[in-house]
Amino acid sequence: MFDSINIFILLTAVANLILGIVIFWSGRSAAANRLYSVNIFFILSWLVAMVVFRSAGEETKMAAVTLLYLAPIGIPSTFLHFTYLFPASDARTRRKVILAYASSIILALLVIPRGPIIRDVLIIPGEEKVILWGPLYVLYAIYFIGLFSFAFFRLFRNYLRGTPLVQRQVVFLLIGYSIAANLAMATNLILPWIGIFRFNWFGQILTLLMVLPTAYAMTQHGLFNVRLVATEVFAFAISFVLLFNVFIPAPRVFQVAKVILFAAVSFVGYLLIRSVLVEIRQREELQKLTLALETANEDLQRLDKARREFVSIASHQLRTPLSAIKGFVSMILEGSFGKVAAK
Repeated sequence: MFDSINIFILLTAVANLILGIVIFWSGRSAAANRLYSVNIFFILSWLVAMVVFRSAGEETKMAAVTLLYLAPIGIPSTFLHFTYLFPASDARTRRKVILAYASSIILALLVIPRGPIIRDVLIIPGEEKVILWGPLYVLYAIYFIGLFSFAFFRLFRNYLRGTPLVQRQVVFLLIGYSIAANLAMATNLILPWIGIFRFNWFGQILTLLMVLPTAYAMTQHGLFNVRLVATEVFAFAISFVLLFNVFIPAPRVFQVAKVILFAAVSFVGYLLIRSVLVEIRQREELQKLTLALETANEDLQRLDKARREFVSIASHQLRTPLSAIKGFVSMILEGSFGKVAAK
């Protein structure tokens, strides 16, 4: 059953694949980039598994449904791990992340055999396949809901504690991922649980809601620092197409024109990459200066507050004895203690 829904799912998979490649190549040395790419790999596997499941026949239905429910198990655990690395690495990562991955392995071992989570699949002509659940399916749902909820909580806390730049980055991740994940859990976990399978493919399409905000944050707010990589990919792609076109036979005049066009576009691409690199460095320096200025301003405000408090306390402590002295001197001058000798 290779219908329009499967085609749409595959197009969504291509969008996720492009995003994963760009993020990975933008910072292969950064743990957050690598882990987010792994997370997208699991999403991509889930998308392909849905196409396989919807196309499966009677003989392959159990293998296909097992693949469908194995593929996304790594999504919430890797995303939770990512929240410990972005925007900065958290030293308290190891214990909670190990627990998340251990629960992923246990859940996978429950999905593979027939019975605990998935008992059977019913193929109804003209409709979506119906899955008969085992007694432990509730654990599958709790795993996804629990890990995603904790990951969103951590992202929100990172937002509250972050700098303005980090907040702009996190808010797009939080909005895109939370909308996609929550709606996908509704259509792919909750509704099938109560026997509604009409929309069990819709969660895969909803991953676009994660891809688009993340891509916008990447290009507009420096998330994962991929603007330079995107420019390089664009420039090299155009140059490669023009270079390939040079070797296509054509009249001599057109051949010379193609060579000149290739050289011109390659040079312009080099200048574009160089200008983007300079812009990124300037923005990074500006962000550092802005952060330093904010810190200096906070220090000045604290110093000014301390100065005002000191002046207030000192003036009060000085006025108190002076007031007593002035009072006694005034009484002496007025003769309240009798006549004062000239000496």
